[in-house]
Amino acid sequence: MVFQGAPGFIKFALGENVKQANWGERFNFRYPQTRMGVEQFYYEMFNRAKEYAAKKKSSKDPIRKDLELETLCEILEGKRFITCHSYIQSEINMLMHVADSMGFKVNTFCLLYTSDAADE
Repeated sequence: MVFQGAPGFIKFALGENVKQANWGERFNFRYPQTRMGVEQFYYEMFNRAKEYAAKKKSSKDPIRKDLELETLCEILEGKRFITCHSYIQSEINMLMHVADSMGFKVNTFCLLYTSDAADE
């Protein structure tokens, strides 16, 4: 739902959703497949967004618009806020570290509890 003048938000998910854990054998080909891979994925995407923004700024010719990178640029510029859910504390710590090192903030965390997560 869009409200006129309201800041933009985006929903991030960590852990089981991202790596498709417990989704069955048909879903074992997606990158990332590990929690460490999730962290690497975030670094790769935000680095791509920084490169995209720099290219957009310095290019005399128009560059092809990438809606995914535009959204990440909005996060880096503080124009879009992140709401994120997670299953374990280490995932929250990881995203906070990524945010600190890449220069953005996470607005809201929601820690979800499942009996599977308690075993990790």
